[in-house]
Amino acid sequence: MMTPERIAEIRKRVEAATEGPWEWERRWEPDRHLHDYDGSLGCLTTTIGNAILWYGMDGEEGIYCPLEADAALFQGARQDIPRLLDDLETTRADLRSALEHLACSDSTLFTRGPLAGWRCPNDILPGWAMDELARYGWWEKSPERHGGRWCYRPIKTEDQT
Repeated sequence: MMTPERIAEIRKRVEAATEGPWEWERRWEPDRHLHDYDGSLGCLTTTIGNAILWYGMDGEEGIYCPLEADAALFQGARQDIPRLLDDLETTRADLRSALEHLACSDSTLFTRGPLAGWRCPNDILPGWAMDELARYGWWEKSPERHGGRWCYRPIKTEDQT
């Protein structure tokens, strides 16, 4: 799990870098001698046209990034993004576990009839947890109410079948 210090370092790099959004353009620049094989020059720009990163400059090959803050953001991205995704995945799994525990703590599980496998909340808090589970796509909501309440059940994934 990412430490608060590591997250603060990433946030500092993001805040110091050129404001986005950014977009990648392929430009033809006839006055420049450097271009890739198809005659176009790659350039990362802001949506207002400020260049952030480009290939080739003044007759020399290479990648150029004029601002040190933008370069620091690029440099850290390859390590930061996988770590952030891993942390997000862990956090989502923890959230799901907590919501499922709360949802099942005060609910009725139907074991027979047309609602077999469905749960109905007996209180507001398990109902909220079930709504959140459905919002994240982990549980599904019944097509109609039962006794004035919605019912829910976990969505089976391929690894559960």
